[in-house]
Amino acid sequence: MKILFIIPGYSIGGTLSSLINLLEILKRKNSLNINIDIFAISPEGSYRDTLTKYGKVLSGGNSISGDSSFNMAVLVRKVKRFLSKLGVDITPFVFRRTARKLEGNKYDIVIGFQEGYATHLTSYFKNTCKIAWIHCDYKNYLRLIKSEPEYRCYNKIDKVVCVSKYTLQQFRDCINHRNATYIYNTILDDRIKIKAEEQIEDIDFPDSKFIIVSVGRLHPVKQFNKIPVIISFLKRKGIKDFVWYLIGGGNDEVMNQIHQEKMKYDAEELILLGEKNNPYPYIKQADLMVCTSLSEACPYAIIESKVLNVPVVTTNFGSATEFITNGFDGYVEPIETIADKIGLMINDTQMYHVIKDNVRGFEYDNDKIINKIEQLLCL
Repeated sequence: MKILFIIPGYSIGGTLSSLINLLEILKRKNSLNINIDIFAISPEGSYRDTLTKYGKVLSGGNSISGDSSFNMAVLVRKVKRFLSKLGVDITPFVFRRTARKLEGNKYDIVIGFQEGYATHLTSYFKNTCKIAWIHCDYKNYLRLIKSEPEYRCYNKIDKVVCVSKYTLQQFRDCINHRNATYIYNTILDDRIKIKAEEQIEDIDFPDSKFIIVSVGRLHPVKQFNKIPVIISFLKRKGIKDFVWYLIGGGNDEVMNQIHQEKMKYDAEELILLGEKNNPYPYIKQADLMVCTSLSEACPYAIIESKVLNVPVVTTNFGSATEFITNGFDGYVEPIETIADKIGLMINDTQMYHVIKDNVRGFEYDNDKIINKIEQLLCL
């Protein structure tokens, strides 16, 4: 069987991490006779070489221009912006031409592995099974791009996969697709545990303090700028023996905003570590993972923390209760009152250790997920 995965680009993020994990697990299943090609709409990002371990990485440039540095996404955005004033949309022309060239490879399945351009390009393929893999809250996605439901695109898609029950329901509320399901992201739990044993060289964790960690790209949806005011609330409650490490990069504007809020609320307990290729040793050393996100589809940071036996306090985004059992392995709480639960985890030692013991029993069921993927791909 020959499968083409279409992705936006080679920059690390939730979608690319999900793809790498999936491809690694498929690679370990030696019984599966699968040939994989990967096509990125944009050449931007540093993880192209990583993907070559799992399949043939096609050059976006060779498919339509002969230039390996050609950035289709930038072309479409710039030209589309210009021509839209004339009532002309170049996207169908570019995607139709690209699909026709790629079809020469005779794929059995084409998978648009993210909403947006990847799915739109997938919809232009003919005579093959087309799958759209949605990694977001589709309702919120439509609000952000200021669009109506993309009926024309998804009517050409044979199967739709969402990454949680909640995101499936959000998609169905917008588009009642005939063949939509949900499949959680795969997690390389064995690799996470191994990488968590690597030495930390840039900081020394204080033994006398409660260690909090938050991990994610610096993006407004993560609401990391709320951390300083949460810290201020904790200190007003007399809670002072803690330190909060934030791991993430990618947006200077958000970084500046966090620094401003840190100064405003005198939140010296917040330490920004920047982006880390391996955040797992930091997570493992933490007493608590805190997720402040406004929205998450299938939250890697929460699942990875549980793999490393670290309790979680998270905001109450739509899929949160699929990954945290409130009061058992952590707490789900609105951002307005999340500081109360963080304070409880710091102050109530007995309660904290009960939750910590519950997290120690966590196992992520990749086998169940792979079975669903094999059924999806008719393997």
